[in-house]
Amino acid sequence: GRHYVISTVSSIMEPDSDRRLRVRSVVLNTLEDTRRANGKSWLEDLNLALIPSQLSEGAQTPSRLALAYREMVVNGAQGEPIAVHAQGDPDTVGAAMARTELLKALGLDAELVLDAPLDDSTRYLFKKFGLKTPVIADDIEAQTADAAEAPACAKSTEAYLSVKNCEVPISRETARMLLSGILFSTDCLSDVTADMDRLAFRELVKLAEIEDTEALWRGMTETGIKKAA
Repeated sequence: GRHYVISTVSSIMEPDSDRRLRVRSVVLNTLEDTRRANGKSWLEDLNLALIPSQLSEGAQTPSRLALAYREMVVNGAQGEPIAVHAQGDPDTVGAAMARTELLKALGLDAELVLDAPLDDSTRYLFKKFGLKTPVIADDIEAQTADAAEAPACAKSTEAYLSVKNCEVPISRETARMLLSGILFSTDCLSDVTADMDRLAFRELVKLAEIEDTEALWRGMTETGIKKAA
């Protein structure tokens, strides 16, 4: 029922007295009972604790990269809810879904927010996959976590690789939107598609459990909305 820490210590207060002990060593001590040189317990002086969150599937803890990613986001969020912004196209929406899922898996309060209504292709995908339409931004005062620019590959590819590298599971629904986002961004894997997009696409096909990607592409383009040239 106690919390123990191993740490380097310069000085601590002697138990049950006000005498200061010069330790200058690595010690094992309790947060509750050991007092620092200022007279306060370590628990009283504690101002930050990074606790590895439990992932939704299994009892494994996030990778070191995931914890570093979480700490980076927390430092920028300043305690506010995190709004992950996206436009209405399949690529940015898929990427934002993946980033939102990653942040939630790391125990953060995140929500996907649209900066524009869903386009026809994305509405088709949401209806096909049974997804709920995200809220549309309206003067939101929150920390943003927009997808970074990725000129060499689709935003969905970049987001997928971020989640994969953090060793966080991707839901089938998000995998389907990421897959669709890559199709949309690359015009169905055209000749100029980056190798990284093709790699992510092959892996996402298995996660999305979609066999006929050509039919998925036709359904998106038959809505009359295609990626701008």
